[in-house]
Amino acid sequence: MNELFYAWVLPLSAAGALAVLACLALSPLLNKLRPAARARALAAAFPFFLVPVGPVLALLFAARPAPVAAPLAPVGRALNTAARAAQSAAPAALSPMPAAAPAPDPVALALAALPWVWAAGAVFCTLWQWGRYLRFVRGLERLSTPAGEEQTALWGEVCARSGVLRAPRLRACPGLAGPVMTGLVRPVLYLPAAMELGRLELALRHEAAHLSRGDLWVKALVRWCCRLHWFDPLCAFHAARWSRACEYACDAQAAAGLDEAARRAYGLLLLDAAQSCPLPAGAAGLGGSKKELKARLTALLHPATPGRRFTAGVAAALAAALCLTACAAAGLSASDAPVSAPVSSASPQPLAGMSSSQEQDAPDSASQPPASQSAAAADSAQPPVFQSAAQADAAQQTEEFIWPVPDYTGVSRWKSDYHKGADLMAPKGSEVLAMAAGTVTMAQFHYSYGNVVEIDHGNGLSTLYAHLDSIDVAEGDVVEQGRQIGTVGTTGDTTGVQCHTEVRQDGALLDLRDYFPDA
Repeated sequence: MNELFYAWVLPLSAAGALAVLACLALSPLLNKLRPAARARALAAAFPFFLVPVGPVLALLFAARPAPVAAPLAPVGRALNTAARAAQSAAPAALSPMPAAAPAPDPVALALAALPWVWAAGAVFCTLWQWGRYLRFVRGLERLSTPAGEEQTALWGEVCARSGVLRAPRLRACPGLAGPVMTGLVRPVLYLPAAMELGRLELALRHEAAHLSRGDLWVKALVRWCCRLHWFDPLCAFHAARWSRACEYACDAQAAAGLDEAARRAYGLLLLDAAQSCPLPAGAAGLGGSKKELKARLTALLHPATPGRRFTAGVAAALAAALCLTACAAAGLSASDAPVSAPVSSASPQPLAGMSSSQEQDAPDSASQPPASQSAAAADSAQPPVFQSAAQADAAQQTEEFIWPVPDYTGVSRWKSDYHKGADLMAPKGSEVLAMAAGTVTMAQFHYSYGNVVEIDHGNGLSTLYAHLDSIDVAEGDVVEQGRQIGTVGTTGDTTGVQCHTEVRQDGALLDLRDYFPDA
């Protein structure tokens, strides 16, 4: 849950907030566009709330994002500190004379609880909206009856003129001030029980505009954005802004080709529909906020007609703003820090080359990148080239590595720009062996790695084995090559039973398949 929230949700929320701020900066220009163009422009910000920009850009252009500082690295340090404090407190409670356990950091505990608060809020928002919507729809179904032949024929004619290929079912319901549409795959349009055909046609033109524009699907996407980012006020603010722009666009499309008298009649229809109660999320109606009525009526009776050059200029400005936003958002999701990696087996760095006492004395260094990592990042995907005599010895030792999990069934993921090692799949409890002789520098629980063992092989070379079910060595042990150091498990943040294995040289990540090409 920590990895999901800090590695995905927070960067997506920050990227979406940047896109919303870019749209706000261009508001003076966007407000002068036609309603349909303004609605499309505002909708361009919502993908930033759902799609991680960094990985998408890397896939599209087959390029590695430039390394950036981890914006959430203190979160990873705090979580690791809290995990160590909780682990050290457990054995103390079982001893006859318990020693004083270190008090957990309140900030670390709060950061560890935030992902669960977010998950509870997202579930609550979803269930609340679905409950209100289902109760509303059941009430409509119970009170409504099939629409008459005249209404059905008029609805089919309006849909044909608007380009709607499949007209939703019509039902008449007493007590409605205006039409209400529910459903997504099989929408149903509920009409007021008594409405003259002239006014009904104007209302149906508005609903047909929603269908022809595909607003039902976009609104469903926007609702999921708001549920996922319920804690982000900019997301809710932008959703309301886009919804208003969408209504303006449908008003303009519905009133297209109408004379002055028909436009005024449409305006009166909006006034009547605005008196109804607010609809639950998932239901769309003709009415809207009473505060927006004046603006909607003004746009209806005095529509703006910007020139093509102005529209093209605004589109270019918006595209430039969103491109800059995408670059900034890519930096939020392209970091090599643990909370910025999109998979569970990523973790704070460096763990290699640091003893247990050093890590406990200076926990803040657990998330700081080593000095040589930035220099070696460009070559991390290639077989290393060793220059000094010490590095030559390390190279010879690396070539003599043995496979760490003899009973593995496959490799689900290799090292990549967004993954720090290889995930070796194997049945739970399978033995994990030391790839080479060395000294155990870490054998403990980690908030992301789970049960993790790190072995220093000398000359700056180290290996790491994570997500273990059990640990069979202790820090300071000298192990021989092939000795069992633990078993395969699912501890920590992981997507399945596996052993996450990393190899480092002077803090720089190496690729395991460069030394086991047939694996």
